[in-house]
Amino acid sequence: MNEMNDTEFKEQVEKGLQQAKYKSSFNKLPPNNNEPPNESSELNNVASIFGRCNINHFNYKSTIFYGNFPEPELPKVTQRQAGELLRLVKSMVKWEQRVNPQPKPYSVICAELKDKFTFSEYETLPASEYLNAVAYLEQKIGRLANEFMN
Repeated sequence: MNEMNDTEFKEQVEKGLQQAKYKSSFNKLPPNNNEPPNESSELNNVASIFGRCNINHFNYKSTIFYGNFPEPELPKVTQRQAGELLRLVKSMVKWEQRVNPQPKPYSVICAELKDKFTFSEYETLPASEYLNAVAYLEQKIGRLANEFMN
């Protein structure tokens, strides 16, 4: 067996630490004057747009980031439009009380509207859905008025 002195052993340990650092950080080895550059080590660790790949071990780790980009906010109804919706809902409650012996309370009518158009408060209704919501309420009120007249 070959015995080494302390300086040779320290040099080998330092060289091993440099190689371990190279493999963990994907950096190039510092130039060594005694050895020519090794091009195969540059091919073993590939960093590309598809992520870092270690070709020797077939350990492919894709780092493509698609991201969670928030959708742009839709314009909401104005205060005046929200007030109009509230007025129509209250009008529908009054028609329910006139026509039906067991009328739906305000909370149930409001919940039906909010479920149909998926909003939590009148001010959060998308402006694009405002006319549909008004038409829906007016249709319901018209049906109740027809029942009252008949």
